[in-house]
Amino acid sequence: MFGDSRLVLALLVILVGATIANAGNLMYPLLSRDSRAHVLKIWYTYHMLADGRWDPWCPMWYSGFPYLTYYGSLGYLLGAAVDAIVKDPVRTFVVCLIVASALIGVGVYALVRARGYARKVAVICALLGLTSGGFMKALNWEGVYPTILSLGFGFLALSCYERWLRGEKRHLAYATLLLVPACYSHPLGGLLSGGLILTRGIAEAVLREKLRTPRFLLQSTAPVAIGIAIAFSHYAAAIYYKRFLSELWLYPPGSVAGVLKDLTVGGKWSTGLLVTVTGIVGVAYEIRRRTGFGLFVLFWGMVSIVVTFAFVLGYWKYLPLGKNMLAERYTTVLMPMLLAVTAAPVVRQLLRSVKAAWAAPLGVAGLLLSGSVGALTYVPPEPPHVTSSAMKLWKWMGDSWPDDSYTARCDADPYTHLFDASVPISPIYSGHPTIMGWFSQGDPMFFSLAARWEWELGWVYDPNTLKTSLWATNTRYLLTKSSLLSKKLSQEPGFVLRKKAGDYRVFEFLGHGGSACVVPHPIAVVDRRLGLRTENAYYTTLLNFVATPGNRYVFVDATFCDARKFDRVIVRPLTPGDVDRAVKLAREGRKVLLILPVSDTRVARAVERLGVRVSPASPPSFVPLRKYLPSAYRVDGRWWKDVRVGHGLVRVCGVDVVYFTMRFHRLIKEVQTEGYRMPRLPTDEERKFVNGVLRGFDSGKPTQVHLEYRGDPAVMRVCGNGWVYLKVKYFPAWRSSDGPVYPASCGQMLVRAHGDTVLRYELPQSLSYGSYAAAVLGTLALGAMLLWM
Repeated sequence: MFGDSRLVLALLVILVGATIANAGNLMYPLLSRDSRAHVLKIWYTYHMLADGRWDPWCPMWYSGFPYLTYYGSLGYLLGAAVDAIVKDPVRTFVVCLIVASALIGVGVYALVRARGYARKVAVICALLGLTSGGFMKALNWEGVYPTILSLGFGFLALSCYERWLRGEKRHLAYATLLLVPACYSHPLGGLLSGGLILTRGIAEAVLREKLRTPRFLLQSTAPVAIGIAIAFSHYAAAIYYKRFLSELWLYPPGSVAGVLKDLTVGGKWSTGLLVTVTGIVGVAYEIRRRTGFGLFVLFWGMVSIVVTFAFVLGYWKYLPLGKNMLAERYTTVLMPMLLAVTAAPVVRQLLRSVKAAWAAPLGVAGLLLSGSVGALTYVPPEPPHVTSSAMKLWKWMGDSWPDDSYTARCDADPYTHLFDASVPISPIYSGHPTIMGWFSQGDPMFFSLAARWEWELGWVYDPNTLKTSLWATNTRYLLTKSSLLSKKLSQEPGFVLRKKAGDYRVFEFLGHGGSACVVPHPIAVVDRRLGLRTENAYYTTLLNFVATPGNRYVFVDATFCDARKFDRVIVRPLTPGDVDRAVKLAREGRKVLLILPVSDTRVARAVERLGVRVSPASPPSFVPLRKYLPSAYRVDGRWWKDVRVGHGLVRVCGVDVVYFTMRFHRLIKEVQTEGYRMPRLPTDEERKFVNGVLRGFDSGKPTQVHLEYRGDPAVMRVCGNGWVYLKVKYFPAWRSSDGPVYPASCGQMLVRAHGDTVLRYELPQSLSYGSYAAAVLGTLALGAMLLWM
């Protein structure tokens, strides 16, 4: 009984430590960088389950995103359960973050206890981890809730595995059981948790010859294999569609000094240096004793060195599992906790040397005080918050636009996004989705548009870009705090001021164009050099933004076979054979724009078979430096020339405008490595040139048609005839009853409709059946372990 009360006291102390480590979040619930995305997904998950649904497609985040495909669902299911009681998704997120922090603290405590240390030593080690600089940064600055929850289960699983190594046989089954929620909480956290168990077993086998047997190898890999098999049904689609997910982080990991600072001291004040020093001394102690645990931690220390130097030495792009997200999560969450565990012998020796009853309580109090001060250092002078004026206007938008379809969008400009935390979570107040989220994340087909709205600031203030974006996403209302943008929109045709509250204004965009429209002449783009399915979907963003008006050009990703279905085609040839295929398309009666790629003389010579003379030339005058476009071609002395071929036309353009836009109008992911800079907007001369090249290739005037997209987010019904542009984000799991679904301009979808067309979000059956079979086999194996071990 006395032992139980001491355990409860230890857990309460860890809970207090977890709460104090979240002091910044408690004061400002939307303080952390990722908080807004997690709040919105918790809110959506709660209402989804309340309506008795399980949506593979969430239309409320980033104009549509399959977050339950790419993310573990356990954290959001927990959030939905808490929200059912709290009734406030913002506060719910803070509660969930404290629970996840306490869980990983308990994991450290359990692992230290499994290694044979006293309860007071384990409590102090847990607090060392919770109040370390890196971990408090992960909580109060980054808000990495699912990863922390996942690694919490992972440390508990590792503690059970440690007990199994010490002869407690049944704990291998417990380790397997705990790896399942680790995998279901976050994919990276689940893989790291499995990696901890595998490397722990290998380290033990290296030093203990009697463990180098096939039986031990099988038993050590069983928890990881079974845990991943059970979770495979959740992530099978993510693996299958992995190229449709952008990098989870656009930033490089930073300098060696920056990464070491995260690992050691974190913010302005913390116990990070204390856990680092004691942890390293503990590792040295374990290695000197030639223990498997010392070798295990040494291995992970070597991995941390590799990650730390990744950016400086230029190989960070090759890091697996989210590239530098691995570095950030690794240095701020995993390593502080591992160091806290290895600090156990040092903590024990310090307590023994003091030989006073008050030593442990004083150490606990000191760590809690240090943690409370350290957590508050992450609160900036003007912390993120939701203003009453913005909330009032979001609610007004919802009331004034009762359209409950999932494409009726409202948004705010990036300047307002920086000042008011309500923008990413505005669907909670307005009931309408937004273009932006908070992560620079989403599938590549929408990446460029979302990132330019969210991070590059200046693009939204270009009238053509703004109108094109709002039209392509069916965004009717725009909230702004910017006096400059308000003045510009007041003078811009198509915008009407509808509502004011404090410093905020709501403008209505009269040209939003509805949820879907028939496009007479969509433009097929065949580019085997780049293609629209790459991360930089420039045809679907930059050419729409540069050309005026942007909504008159609907570009469609296509192969040469697909291009036969369209009467306007752009070809950027990869080989001379591509030139012949383009000419064949023109002979059949199509308009073909043939863009000659930079410095490819083979393609240039092939084009001369059309009877034109192609000669190298300096770039046009709108190109400021040759690094943006090294060279160009003159076609019979001009930049482009029309050539009649059969029943159609080939326009040969000697200027690779795609190459230029890719390098002159860079994405923020490239700019961030050099510090924030405002993006370069198109000059009048560039716009004039691109408009001239595209003259005669416009898609025609769009005609609005009815799209029914409500109730079930995985089903849409559109009524129209011809090519229909749907203002729903493209994803390859969408299926149409009338044929293929194409990725089109600004990451949206294009389908061929014949009256009444139904679209469904469906995963391939083979993918579903195979993953479910793996889950069933894994569950049976886990059941057998629990029954017979």
